[in-house]
Amino acid sequence: MIVFSEKKYRWEWLLATIILMIVFSLVYKKILNHPNQFLVSGGDGMKNYYTFMYHVKYDTTFMTFEGMNYPFGENIIFTDNQPLLANVTKVASGIFPSIICYLPSVHNLSLLFGLIFGALGLFLVFRQLKIDFIFSLVVTIGLMLLHPQSDRLHGHFAMFYPILPWLFLGWLKIWDGSKVLKWSIMIGLIITFSGLLHMYFFITGAILCCLAFFVWIISKNKKPSLIHMSGMFVLQIIIPFIILQFFTSSFNHVDDRPSNPYGFFSYHSYWEGLLFSYKLPLFNFINNNVTQIREFDSEGKSYIGIASVLVVLYGLYFFIKHYRTPFRLFHFNTNQGKLISIFMLSALISFGLPFTFPGLEWLLDYTGPFKQFRSIGRVAWVSFYAINLVSIPLIYQWLKSKENVAKKNILYVVFLGLILTEGILYFTSRPISQNAIDAYYCQNNYTDFPVKGSEYQAMLPDPYFSVGSECFSWWDQGHNVNQSFELGYTLHLPTMGVNMSRTSFRQAFLLNELTCLPYKVPDIINIIKQKDTRPLLVIETKHVIHEPRARLTHWTKYAPIVHETDQFRLRRLELNMFDSIVHHFTDSISSIQDTVPVEKQALEFVKVKGSNGWGYETYLSINSTINGQHKVSYWLECTDATRVHAITEVWQFDGHDHSLEYIGEANRFNYKRYDGNKLLIEIPVNIKSETVKLVVRISKDHQKEKEDLHITDGFLRKQ
Repeated sequence: MIVFSEKKYRWEWLLATIILMIVFSLVYKKILNHPNQFLVSGGDGMKNYYTFMYHVKYDTTFMTFEGMNYPFGENIIFTDNQPLLANVTKVASGIFPSIICYLPSVHNLSLLFGLIFGALGLFLVFRQLKIDFIFSLVVTIGLMLLHPQSDRLHGHFAMFYPILPWLFLGWLKIWDGSKVLKWSIMIGLIITFSGLLHMYFFITGAILCCLAFFVWIISKNKKPSLIHMSGMFVLQIIIPFIILQFFTSSFNHVDDRPSNPYGFFSYHSYWEGLLFSYKLPLFNFINNNVTQIREFDSEGKSYIGIASVLVVLYGLYFFIKHYRTPFRLFHFNTNQGKLISIFMLSALISFGLPFTFPGLEWLLDYTGPFKQFRSIGRVAWVSFYAINLVSIPLIYQWLKSKENVAKKNILYVVFLGLILTEGILYFTSRPISQNAIDAYYCQNNYTDFPVKGSEYQAMLPDPYFSVGSECFSWWDQGHNVNQSFELGYTLHLPTMGVNMSRTSFRQAFLLNELTCLPYKVPDIINIIKQKDTRPLLVIETKHVIHEPRARLTHWTKYAPIVHETDQFRLRRLELNMFDSIVHHFTDSISSIQDTVPVEKQALEFVKVKGSNGWGYETYLSINSTINGQHKVSYWLECTDATRVHAITEVWQFDGHDHSLEYIGEANRFNYKRYDGNKLLIEIPVNIKSETVKLVVRISKDHQKEKEDLHITDGFLRKQ
């Protein structure tokens, strides 16, 4: 292959694929040497493994995941189990049953094949931009080690696949007038299939296509008719959306998923996330010796690489120098101008603009499905590729223009060495870890396990975990999530715990009643009694926990222990025990209430506008007889997730109106009792002797004037 040659060679894509496979086999040889080991030992990554493997091995349908959220299950789109890969593997396991023993290998090798597929797409893009074979290949390798999705190999595996280069390739072909229909179909297929691995691929792909349409429309390039362009839009975005919407809404459908998921105002990007690596030596030098770089969530970090940083800085210099005609950079008639525009627009979107401007947050309420895209910082993936498709060709053409052949060749090698070195340093900054987790292998220590899964209908974790409803939030404690996953996979038992995304509010509402004291039999228990009469297998961690409010001891402590290890104990909880526990508990509190008078002061809440939006407030004058341990209590009607997520704040003031103490916590941690769709909220307050006024505020996040909270029976009670 001759350097600086635009000549395209027959079957060069095949040669490039072989070279890429060899290179990445060496880079990821640790995975290839032990493909059946796990790349993580907990967190979201372990959830990805568990949902993938459980679905392949046990689920009775293709679109419902039965391993969590018992007795409801969940549409697999919301489980992070890569539905397309999981179902293809499920079909294959029916033909070749031995695959079940190698599911971690299937999962891990699929990630590597996806990386090679994405790398081939990027290589073809550079060749389309008339960069020679060797330069294209080496730069592709460097950027594939650097690309912002590479960190997903340590968790969130479904978002590891770099599919965006293929979409850029398709659009470069379309802009050049090459087989518009063919490439539109190809783009639509890639967006659809990748969306069935993770929905964020559809969202980032759709945003890229919308931006590509926009810059093409405003250019003076020759374009198809409006009808043909509409057809392209349908093929690339509308049809994939309809297909994905069909899969998300036609199976295990619920109509009360969170409409305002948390994160949009936390998981966006900043300009530093594009220009700084937050890992490499140059960043450490600047951060430690020049100026401290702003830190923020990793979702907003999509470092574009040193070559692109230099080009961006040059672009800023050019912009300032030619301030009278600053838009000379944006020649929409050229592919370079279109890519610069896509870079800038996608970067602004990843910053969450204009919604992240103070005072403009309310605009997000009017964006429809867009507000579901809570990790908006991921749009910077588009920015990464767009700017590198500008900077690499610019630098290449600059090298090519050098007249001194020796100098040209030296710079050629130096630049490729720089790109490759940066990629290697970035990749090695976080080494690959591997773990052999015995419970998930066919030959494991559970062969003679004394507990038989067939004797139980589901597992009940203690403490309880519930993640994904955007309202209730009991996280992993004492390794109880991993314990539930491992034992559930071994015994073929679903868990009543939940660790997914955007789960049904009503289902979460029912399940989380289990954490309340036994004033009544939880409605969820009455539901599963009708489904199955078998007992529940309680898995109680023996590790230290730091949030006792998630404990289920009030239900489980009298259930007989059937097995115990140094990590956990298992209890057999018969369903009829719930009735007897409730009867005993209500009798005990009735006798106390009959003998001990309850001291309480009424709280009347009034709707007012505060500095952070609307809410409900009350204040109470405190005399010397009111001090010590009390609790603020009230009943709150909860018809959706935002009401459970409401915050109760309590201030104590002295005689000079100085604040003595502040307490503020989301209601999802302090619900104590259910009554239909109402929750009893109780906030413990230690009233100080100097306190003369108590102020209580209840509000939703950024509550608006038209939004109401139905609050009843508010009291300050003596504990």
